[in-house]
Amino acid sequence: MARMRRKEYFKVILSFLVAFWFICVQGLHAANTLTFGQTMRDWEFLESPNKLFRLLFSSPYVANVRYLGIQYMNDRLAGIKFVWVANIRIPLTGTSGILNITVDGNLVLTDSNGIFVTISAGQPAISNNTSATLHNSGNLVLRSGEHILWQSFDYPFDTWLPGMKIGMFDLNTGQPQHRLLTSFVSQQVPTPGTFTFGVDPNNTKQLVIWQRGILYWRSGIWNGYNFSYFPYSKFNFNYFSNASDSYFTYTINDNNLSSWIEMGSSGNIRIVEMTSDRLPSFTDTYCGVTDKLEYRSAAGCAVIETSNCKSGDVFNQIPGQMNSWNFLYNFSLGIADCKEICSRNCSCNAYGSASSNGSGCKFSDGQRLNFSEEEVFYIRNGSVEATGKPY
Repeated sequence: MARMRRKEYFKVILSFLVAFWFICVQGLHAANTLTFGQTMRDWEFLESPNKLFRLLFSSPYVANVRYLGIQYMNDRLAGIKFVWVANIRIPLTGTSGILNITVDGNLVLTDSNGIFVTISAGQPAISNNTSATLHNSGNLVLRSGEHILWQSFDYPFDTWLPGMKIGMFDLNTGQPQHRLLTSFVSQQVPTPGTFTFGVDPNNTKQLVIWQRGILYWRSGIWNGYNFSYFPYSKFNFNYFSNASDSYFTYTINDNNLSSWIEMGSSGNIRIVEMTSDRLPSFTDTYCGVTDKLEYRSAAGCAVIETSNCKSGDVFNQIPGQMNSWNFLYNFSLGIADCKEICSRNCSCNAYGSASSNGSGCKFSDGQRLNFSEEEVFYIRNGSVEATGKPY
């Protein structure tokens, strides 16, 4: 009898511990707000009320390299989509990351390796009533009472969400702030890449892309309804301008569906629209390399100076292999940088990425081999012939 009582006693204790764990750990999972005094650990997350977005730790690009970001949650979208990343330049290693709000009202990220990242760069808190809330829009907002201290929408990376403002701010201070999109080096390397997208400072009614500071593409002037060269979408754009700020924002007709604009690592602007059955629809505009070939005649593309190379400046992706490669292991360079370097050197017959993750460059002044082993690279049109045998 005593043995039976002990067994029942342990069952009660175990049930209590499981319930306690569920309340303590899973309780934060269902919340959209982190308050002063709370911590969010690696296995926890905040979730927007509409369940479209989560603020969480993840290794979407490289195993064991952890990022804290806002992920768009759609199991029908191929791959993982982060709409914002907090520690893009300082990734964590391991799963010891902790997010919390400090006494002075800053949102900070720490780990057991001594990393300390201040995410918010806003005003100091005026009380201990400070909280960070993930909204249905995908915007993470840090508040002290009703006063907004900081929000992720003011610090975009490669994604422009509905309601986010892209433009120039504080124009009357003499030190205007440019709110831009910045491409990744590649889809696998989430560090600042080749292209930036924002309002044209010479005419704020136009959106432009720069490649390393050089004009690359323009949208055409906003006429109150649309742009001449912007990819077609069902988005409702709005333009605002006064002595202090000039910016564009946009809304979508169905607030239950999430859509966005991406600055691609190849210089493309991508419109992503979700259909009623939650399937993504993509529309792109290109001036540079695509998966198969290179475009330069698309509407809005800037006129670039040609290299005067005898073989021209057009590169196509052709299956096969080159008989020799020279590698440039600068992992801040993306595929568009490789193309630019190769096109300026008339002895360069082909280029590609030095790494399988799309970073760095490799160049060849040799010949294309005609045998079964294949790799992805771009070859200058008509520049070399296949040798028919390995090097």
